[in-house]
Amino acid sequence: MENENITSYATQTYPIQQKTRTKEVLRSEGLVRDFGFKLGPIDLTLREGETVAVIGPSGCGKSSLLRSMAGMDKPTSGKVIFDDKVLAKLGEKELAQLRALRFAFIFQDYMLLENLTIGENVALPASIRGERMGDDEMLRALACVGLAAKPLGTPVTSLSGGQQQRVAIARALAIGADVLFADEPTGNLDPKARDEVIETIHASMRAGLKAALIVTHDPVVASSADRVVLMTDGRIVGEYGNELSSAQIEDLLLGGRHE
Repeated sequence: MENENITSYATQTYPIQQKTRTKEVLRSEGLVRDFGFKLGPIDLTLREGETVAVIGPSGCGKSSLLRSMAGMDKPTSGKVIFDDKVLAKLGEKELAQLRALRFAFIFQDYMLLENLTIGENVALPASIRGERMGDDEMLRALACVGLAAKPLGTPVTSLSGGQQQRVAIARALAIGADVLFADEPTGNLDPKARDEVIETIHASMRAGLKAALIVTHDPVVASSADRVVLMTDGRIVGEYGNELSSAQIEDLLLGGRHE
């Protein structure tokens, strides 16, 4: 039926188009974290080539889920599995190596060191390990995020917010990370810069990232993902494929009504 009215999004689950993506990259099974606020139980799988956006009202547990999936917070029960390893069973050194080499993070505040140049920020993880990253490696990563024209010696403070966020994504590419964890990556950006960061994340997937987990309040960001996960009160209450528009996702965030 044309212009069919869609109602009660929060109680519906739309067919998820997996696009033949079957290889698991990261998975949680019965994940629970109880720290006064109870997260879970959560069963969530990220597949190779997939971007997953997590949406929901403030305080619903989105960032707690991201931190748990990244091994930053240990679950009360259940488990998170990456590369056939249960994260909670890894030692601190192994976890630190995982977060330095296999996982990459971008946040609302960019997480760049303002006293360093573009190149120094991109190469920072290698520098921390006592290694030297070649200029070619840095330039390749910057080219993937649309910053090839910027000299490596450019101070990051001279960049716009969107450009700084793209430098953070370039750093993820330069270290060869498998999974990108993004917590409100466009929260401080205007619409133009937001759109550039969205495209940069997808370009990074094409350039070598295996999966991305994106926490966002922005319906436009969520609508660009391959899959949208809706959370309420610490639980996943709906999963949707990439057929929802930003307007429909905004309705979800407003309580599930579409006029």
